[in-house]
Amino acid sequence: MLALGRPVRFLSAAGALGFQGADWFAAVLRGGGAGLGLGVGDAGGAPGFALAGLRAGLGAVVLDPACPAFPALAVEAGRRGALLLAARPPALDLMAFDLARPKARARLLLWLG
Repeated sequence: MLALGRPVRFLSAAGALGFQGADWFAAVLRGGGAGLGLGVGDAGGAPGFALAGLRAGLGAVVLDPACPAFPALAVEAGRRGALLLAARPPALDLMAFDLARPKARARLLLWLG
């Protein structure tokens, strides 16, 4: 999926790979084969959930950099063509405002622009 000519990045909730599961998040992103965009799953401080996200094909996984397995998982992510992030990237929470309102649409365009 593209927004203003750029791929869209979908960020899971904090720690979501531990309670939703990497396979579930990856399936949502695949959207029946349509491919919604780059999936960024948050594993919190759990390296097993981070590895599951990489195995599920997520484009990026967030893992607490204090985790002792961080360096090894960074290598694994690179091997798979994915990213291991030490912090959650900036995100726009669409639940925070009503897109039916012109000001909200303007904020969305500003974010994407």
